[in-house]
Amino acid sequence: MEIAHRLHATLLEQPFPEVGPVTASFGVATETVYSGRLIARVDKALYAAKAAGRNCIIFADTE
Repeated sequence: MEIAHRLHATLLEQPFPEVGPVTASFGVATETVYSGRLIARVDKALYAAKAAGRNCIIFADTE
């Protein structure tokens, strides 16, 4: 979450004169090993962030 918050803040601080303000949504999850389960949880969290109005960070629920 800390890295996602830093990336989010850095992105919001950057000027993008060609396109105007830029926002970002992040999905964050943890697993003990890299697997398809991790990707599925991150994807679900990302779509939850977009559904929550975008421009936010959502941590995946533990399953």
